[in-house]
Amino acid sequence: MTETVKVLIAIQARSNSTRFPQKIYQIIGRKMVIHHVLDQAKSAKTYVERSSHKKAIKCDVAILYPQDDKQVVSSCRSACNLLIEADTNDDNDVLSRYVKAIEITKSDYIVRLTSDCPLLLDFIISKHINTAVLNDLDYVSNVFPSVRFSFDGLDVEVISKRAMMWLKENATEKADKEHVTTLLINKMPPEFTYGFVTHKLDSSTMKLSLDTPEDLENIRKYYHDREHKLSLASKLFGRKNIYEI
Repeated sequence: MTETVKVLIAIQARSNSTRFPQKIYQIIGRKMVIHHVLDQAKSAKTYVERSSHKKAIKCDVAILYPQDDKQVVSSCRSACNLLIEADTNDDNDVLSRYVKAIEITKSDYIVRLTSDCPLLLDFIISKHINTAVLNDLDYVSNVFPSVRFSFDGLDVEVISKRAMMWLKENATEKADKEHVTTLLINKMPPEFTYGFVTHKLDSSTMKLSLDTPEDLENIRKYYHDREHKLSLASKLFGRKNIYEI
C-alpha cells in the first residue's frame, strides 16, 4: 500500500510590516501581492499531488496570520479555505504560528513561504516538497546564505514535523522565534537530515522580494517586462507552443 504523506503549504502574512505597511496588498499585474503567492502555492499543490510516485502526497494551503488581523482574513478568505490565527498577540513570534499550523492539521511536513515574494514560482515550491518527502529529509531549502543560488524572492523552506517540534522546544531567543528556522540553519543538529535546492545559474545577487516601495517598483517593472515577452512569444509561436522550465 502506498504511503500517504501530508504536507501543509503555509504562507505567513501580516498587514502592518514595519518597513512597508500594507505591502502584501499592493497590486502587481492586476493582482495583490499575497494572491500571487497563493496562486503559485495552489498550483504547486496540484502538481505535487498529481506527480508523486513512491509516496502519495496530500497537500493543503494555509495562510498564517497575527491575532486580530482582519484585513488578512477579508483579503484571503475567498481565495484560501484555511486561515490560521496566531495564539499570541506577539507579531514577532512567527514560529508559534507554524507550530500551531502543523499540529492542528496533523501534517508530516510544513512548507514555509512568505507573502512578500510575488515572483515565487510553483515549480520551485513543488521541487522542494518532492525533495523533502521522497528522500525523507527533515529540512530542505534554498536559503543557506553562504551557498545560496536563487535570488531573494524565491525563498522556500520545507520542515518535517519532528524538526518543527524540536524548534518549539529549543528556539527561545526572540530572533529565532521571529525568523523561524535560524536554529536549524545555524546549528544544524545532527539528528536531522538536510537537503539543499540549487540552480544551474547563480542569481543570488538579485533582490526581488518586497520590503520597500522601491522594491515594489522594481518588481512591477520585472513583472511587466516578463509578461510583455510572454505575450510577444505567444504571438510569434502560439500560446500552446510556449513551454516553461
